[in-house]
Amino acid sequence: MPAKPTVVVGFFGSVLDAGNPDDRWDRWRPTIDVVSHEDLVVSRFHLLHDEKAGKAAAALAEDVRQVSPETEAVLHGLPLPDVWDFEPVYGALHDLARRLAFDPDREDLLVLITAGSHVEQICLFLLTGSRHLPGRALQARAPP
Repeated sequence: MPAKPTVVVGFFGSVLDAGNPDDRWDRWRPTIDVVSHEDLVVSRFHLLHDEKAGKAAAALAEDVRQVSPETEAVLHGLPLPDVWDFEPVYGALHDLARRLAFDPDREDLLVLITAGSHVEQICLFLLTGSRHLPGRALQARAPP
């Protein structure tokens, strides 16, 4: 039986993933790090962002495609008026998880909890633990 495709869900990080476009290749970015490993082929990356960060998230999605042409980068703009407010963040992520309806029998889901506000990270972790996002939490870290 062939291996299941690996799918990743994670937030665009305005601090870790963004910044000055001129030096973006000179520093560590968690989203780019995840799709850069030879032993981890990501077939699809669902890149979540608040609607205000759409342009920067789209630029990151292009970088994902450049580093990993086999990865389909899918942008999801979420209506998050305050990324530090648990209730709307959890609600938006819960709704998205229902709409995407990941199937653990057909794909291996990894949930990147490195980027985004701490509230966004915690909500992703909670939805993974409750199996609304039926995958495993993935924590990326910068090299020493």
